[in-house]
Amino acid sequence: MLRRLAIVLSLLASPPSSAAGFVALDLPGSQLTTIADDGRSAAGSLVGTRGGGFRWRQDHGARLLPDALSVRGLSPSGRYVAGSSLDRNAGEVATWWDAGDVAHPVDGATPSIGRTIDDAGELRGTADAGDGRRIAFRWTADEGVRWLPADDTAGLAACANPAVPDAPASGAQAVEYVAASRDGGLRVGHTGSGSDRRAVAWTAREGVQPLDVFLAAHGVEVPRDWILVAATAVAPDARHIGGYGLYRQRFDSFVAELPADPRLRCDPSPAPARTRTPPPRRAGMPRAVPAARHDTRKARDGRLAATRPVAPPADADAPPHETEAEVARWRPRGMDQRPLNQEITA
Repeated sequence: MLRRLAIVLSLLASPPSSAAGFVALDLPGSQLTTIADDGRSAAGSLVGTRGGGFRWRQDHGARLLPDALSVRGLSPSGRYVAGSSLDRNAGEVATWWDAGDVAHPVDGATPSIGRTIDDAGELRGTADAGDGRRIAFRWTADEGVRWLPADDTAGLAACANPAVPDAPASGAQAVEYVAASRDGGLRVGHTGSGSDRRAVAWTAREGVQPLDVFLAAHGVEVPRDWILVAATAVAPDARHIGGYGLYRQRFDSFVAELPADPRLRCDPSPAPARTRTPPPRRAGMPRAVPAARHDTRKARDGRLAATRPVAPPADADAPPHETEAEVARWRPRGMDQRPLNQEITA
């Protein structure tokens, strides 16, 4: 009871905090699962003793969804929510919630789950066939449940040349992608499991990265004390990513807004080569002198000549030499002081 009261009070609290495009929902126990096309609305489930669901809008905060067992989909405008609830026989049944948060269980498909819904109110989901198979269905208010010939639920969009590795490199953990932008240019998901699960993002040009690293590269700062556990949703235009994580050892949800960036579109071209910038030269340090080559040519009498340094060619890619006096100051003791181009024999 106290936990439920804390969640309700958090819904009435001040608007969620944000940091450079990162919006925390400030809803303890929440796990965001879906996001609207404009990134301003989202929905998800609540974990805990009673569970439940919620819907969130950036300008209104979060509201509880009555009787929700799971939340899976949101219409493009954020008006309708798809998921499941329990019927009077404690069976899971596909359900949708209208703009007033009223639950509408679907008759004729039990056990079932609603997975997607559009702004016309067409619900799509899957139902248990009784033999271990899942059957796809479509529901509308006019036609009721219509069984589909194959699993027709929405999947990941296909990039023209995605180059997403199906298997991780040796020693790396497998990545599970759960959402993608409309053209597949940005995919999000997680790697690991349990307490080691971490959110990741992928683009063709940047590859797979931890989500916090990816966001930082695109100008979005993740606040301190946040651990991004899973990325679960991405807007069709790749401008918003939703998910959940741990904030001060409790589950909470977030929405990250990205700037418009052509790198997030479906572009299979390779990333530009990275160039290394030499470190700055500290004051008082001598300029780098190209490493000397050594000459071990034999002397005229057949004996080995003493090893001597030979000056590098004049066209070597190196900064100008210091004067002979400057070089002498840091030349190792015992090194022959004769001009470098003079023949040295034993």
